[in-house]
Amino acid sequence: MTIMTKPLLHSLGVGYWHSPTHVIDRPHGFGHYVFLHFLAPTEVRLRDGVRVVPTGTCVLYGPTDPQWFRGHRTGLGNDWFHADGPVFRRLVARHGVPLSTAMRLRRTEFMAPLLTEIREEALRAETSGDERAVKLLLDWLFLKLARQLAEANEPALTPRRAELRDQFLSLRFRMRKQLGQAWTVGTLAAAVHLSPTRFAALYREFFGVSPLADLLNARVDHARWLLAGSNLTVAAAARQSGFRCIAYFSRAFRQRVGVPPVTIARGSGVAVDKDGLRY
Repeated sequence: MTIMTKPLLHSLGVGYWHSPTHVIDRPHGFGHYVFLHFLAPTEVRLRDGVRVVPTGTCVLYGPTDPQWFRGHRTGLGNDWFHADGPVFRRLVARHGVPLSTAMRLRRTEFMAPLLTEIREEALRAETSGDERAVKLLLDWLFLKLARQLAEANEPALTPRRAELRDQFLSLRFRMRKQLGQAWTVGTLAAAVHLSPTRFAALYREFFGVSPLADLLNARVDHARWLLAGSNLTVAAAARQSGFRCIAYFSRAFRQRVGVPPVTIARGSGVAVDKDGLRY
């Protein structure tokens, strides 16, 4: 299915497959940004020439970047979207997403569900005219890409460190899925059979943030998403994101987003965060 919206997201497709003879050739670009997530090995033109990239590779072409790609020995399979506008350009710059460059990701299982959600919100925006949820989801997509690219540049881990990192990633995912639980450093550490002190040190080493600060950030992000994409009150969004004190939630939200939560609540107008990104 393809959707058409303007001005931010022009079109988007998930799970597209073409015959082995199908070639995309745009020597002068496409006039706006083109994001690709390849579902099979693909021959693709990048800044450093034409080469074969593996399944799961992502590429973001700029509006005037030459584009050429086709399936390698099999058909061309990809998820994709076309986008443009000042908000999208700020998102690209904000997360340092490279153009015409192969982005090889360790984990891509999030891609199809996230793009599908973006597509659904874009369809809603066609009738409502409210693209805030689309912007938040694109922001989240590029944040996930940026984090994985940063991880790829980290020094190689020892087998034990790699095992611990996998355990921490699983625990972090569980924590973010259960934001309403009363997590403490002690309960998190017990889940991976470490002392609280050792756990906290490794968590900061792996993710660059303390466990409780990471939890707070996740709760604020979730509340922001609820406020932008639903008709929930500020109090309800806070409760569903794991906050038990509305005053504390409001302070934490404003510190991290740059505006009070009521500003982003649906129907209260357009908000601008402290980095200048409009929601």
